[in-house]
Amino acid sequence: MQLSAGRVTLLLALHSALRAAAVAARAEHNEIEYNAVDNDLAVAEDEMSLPSFVKWIGNVTAPVGKDVTLHCSVHNLGKYRVGWMKSDTRTILTVYDLVVTNNPRISISHDLQHTWSIHIRQLKKSDHGCYMCQLNTKPMRSQMGCVDVQVPPDIVSSESSSDRSLAEGDSARLTCTARGYPPPTITWRREDGQPIYVLGDFRNGQKVRQVTGSTLNLTRATRRQMGAYLCIARNDVPPAISKRIFVYVNFRPEIEVQQQLLGIILGGDVTLDCHVEAFPNTVNYWLNQRDEILLGGQKYSLSEQKRGYRVIMRLRIMRVSRADIGVYRCFASNSMGTSEASIRLHHMQRPPAPAGHGRQTGARHTEAPITAPTPSSAASRRPADLTTALLVVLTRWR
Repeated sequence: MQLSAGRVTLLLALHSALRAAAVAARAEHNEIEYNAVDNDLAVAEDEMSLPSFVKWIGNVTAPVGKDVTLHCSVHNLGKYRVGWMKSDTRTILTVYDLVVTNNPRISISHDLQHTWSIHIRQLKKSDHGCYMCQLNTKPMRSQMGCVDVQVPPDIVSSESSSDRSLAEGDSARLTCTARGYPPPTITWRREDGQPIYVLGDFRNGQKVRQVTGSTLNLTRATRRQMGAYLCIARNDVPPAISKRIFVYVNFRPEIEVQQQLLGIILGGDVTLDCHVEAFPNTVNYWLNQRDEILLGGQKYSLSEQKRGYRVIMRLRIMRVSRADIGVYRCFASNSMGTSEASIRLHHMQRPPAPAGHGRQTGARHTEAPITAPTPSSAASRRPADLTTALLVVLTRWR
């Protein structure tokens, strides 16, 4: 097929137009790429001109009352400004070299190079938290450092047990609440260093030197568990603190007499002892064989030796006469009850001097507790003669 001259001319013109359009499109694309590169370079230059942090601020740990400092190091600060704020409360503390908070314990310093330091004097518990160092760039740049304020332990008396009083056989629960940071550890010990009986009494319970925890349980308390207990709270911040809680165990008096029969030679002195265990404290007194209450004087000497819930009642009779021979009773009474015990005073004859010896002189034993001599094999089948036994004892003492 042959084309006319007009059609050929039209095709040539169309081809030239397409080529021109392609060249223009490529030129426009190259221009866009060049502009994007220029923008990237401009952004990079802006990034390089912005300030940056040199190093991490870091965290500080200190006890209450100490001074702390946080350092914010900035490179290429230029026209920008540094500010400090409390992160949790969003409170602005400083702007550049100006302190804007009303807290007189806060101050700011600059080393004239690139470090801005915030100082907190005499730390308080409320100073605990994180602090932000800000740069007023767009967008804002910031970094944080935290202050860990350690608080020494403190026992909350209103939430802890006070002195306790209970009857023997009852159980007691002692509590102790302490605050501080880090959270304190609580241990219990006896003030006198004696063991603590838990999970039962001293006969079948568990015996430990100390108990850890805010609660101390005394199960079926006995008189041996009476005393002062120390609740001790401690953490990593000295000093440790303690609270003293006294446990009173009430029980009726119990009296033990070690010698229920005492022998005495007339004219000598004799001492009678009664061992009492009781709490609360007892009213103690002696009665003679005529049920008369004995009072101190030239004839009688009364004394007591007290140690904890134990008391030794002591009666000393001077220049014993025949009228003093008989039964003496000791009494102990408190709010839990009354108890008594008796001691019999027995008259002994002075043994004759051994044959062939003159009169003996020297110290004279005036008290002679009655003890039976060991029977011989020949006399083991009949009771020992009391007079013979006394003679043997006195002969040995002489």
